Amino acid sequence: MQIRLINFLLDVFFRGKTDGGEKVLKIMDITLKDVGPIVFITSAGGTLGFVLKAFGTGASLAQMVIDIGMPFILVSFVISGLLKIVQGSGAIAVTTAATLCASIASSLGMNPILILLASGPGAKFRCYVNDPYFEYIQYTPSL
Repeated sequence: MQIRLINFLLDVFFRGKTDGGEKVLKIMDITLKDVGPIVFITSAGGTLGFVLKAFGTGASLAQMVIDIGMPFILVSFVISGLLKIVQGSGAIAVTTAATLCASIASSLGMNPILILLASGPGAKFRCYVNDPYFEYIQYTPSL
């Protein structure tokens, strides 16, 4: 991570020397408009997952799975679907559900990749009005 940051800063510095500062700022402005929201949503989902994990939600979730007898792969699907309904973003729902369930899956001897694969369809569980995809469906003319 630090090496990438150093490379980025060096690239901005030397590109600014050769191409001019205005051109570099224009390129960064265009790039951040496109990439910024994606990075923000992904990091927010991961952060929410770690916060829920820090408050012991992961441990209580594992106990619930043991008590109910539900296959653990379905737990990731259900959590992702519920988060999608509650807050609207599929990216945050997938990231949060996968973050919560991956460590528990490792302790159960399950491959964490399966948890991510189960979280994806869970995030498509319901398209509700607080979902940006809902607006896309409503305002996109049919072909």
